[in-house]
Amino acid sequence: MANETEKKTPHIHYIISAVLVILVIVLIFEVVSLKKQGSDSKPSLPVGQETVTINVTELMAQNHQSTKKHIGYVTPIHSVSVLPFINGFVKEVHVESGKFVQEGQKLITLEQGEYKAQLDLAKASVMQAQAELENATTYYQRVQAAGNKAIAQADRDKALAQYLSSKAALAQAKARLAEAKVNYEYTIIKAPISGLIGTVEPTKGDYVSPAGTTLMTIIQTTPIQVVFSITDKEYVSAISETGSAGFLSNEKITLQLADGNIYAFSGSYQYTDNISDSQTNSVGVYVNFENPQNILLPNTYVTVYRSKELKDVVLIPQNQVDLTPEGNFITLADKHGIHRQKIEILDTQGSDYIIKNTFKPKQYLVKGKAPLLKPNQAFRLNIVSENGG
Repeated sequence: MANETEKKTPHIHYIISAVLVILVIVLIFEVVSLKKQGSDSKPSLPVGQETVTINVTELMAQNHQSTKKHIGYVTPIHSVSVLPFINGFVKEVHVESGKFVQEGQKLITLEQGEYKAQLDLAKASVMQAQAELENATTYYQRVQAAGNKAIAQADRDKALAQYLSSKAALAQAKARLAEAKVNYEYTIIKAPISGLIGTVEPTKGDYVSPAGTTLMTIIQTTPIQVVFSITDKEYVSAISETGSAGFLSNEKITLQLADGNIYAFSGSYQYTDNISDSQTNSVGVYVNFENPQNILLPNTYVTVYRSKELKDVVLIPQNQVDLTPEGNFITLADKHGIHRQKIEILDTQGSDYIIKNTFKPKQYLVKGKAPLLKPNQAFRLNIVSENGG
């Protein structure tokens, strides 16, 4: 037994020695590593300062379709209340309520007997005045040819007066004839514009006059106009940016009808009102739409959508923008730290501002309130999604 114990003891010593050698090597390696890290690392932070985490979101440049929604109402561009030019009894009504008529189409014929007689009488008066002028002209020419010795001065003056009077009488008769012609033509009432007729009020035998009630109303159906309002703030901003009141001409304007469908035709911007409504602080905008099927009825309401493409822009939540008299600013962060940058707001979309992209790569929007960094304080950028994830 003693011999066996003596044989095992040297073996154990070898094992212990090997372990000690390994530990020494490990310790030496750790010391060298620590020295290397110490030489490569930044100067140690002052006591009590820790690395600050800055939550940021990426600035995503994109082409954005800006859309704005308004409530508009439909109104005709032209609407005519038809009245007679002369008094008279209705002889015949040529149209029906709710029908489409063309400009110049016959609407109503008045009794023509009285006006036909006045026309014939005016024609006869012209013929008589022409005959009298011819006689006066012939006599005046004879007096002139006879000379001063053959005809007394008084007779010559009388001949001239008759000639001039006959000439004036003919002009007067022709004027009465023209008036009679106009009155006779007014016995036929025609459509002044093409459009849709409303209710036709008179019937055969009714007496009508220029001072009476409207016979019917004609409205132009195509094109037809849609009116909506923009805020005076938006109007001023757009004028300041474009320098023109026609800023809406570059936008696509569409309609949503009462049944929820989108109207087939896009609008054509016409003009913006020249005054602002003091009660609503808004400015009227007028847009024309083709309306061949008469889907857009006057005095109905529609939803108006204005859309335009904004290229190379960034959407930033409005609560992240600092609006000041000196300009509009946001807080950015990059590898150098935190700083404020002035921005250009192009438009709004919901709760976001649409910003012109003037940012550099590796710049981020600071999310929420920016932390305070002390001099030489370490920080790291924590990129989070816009929903906070």
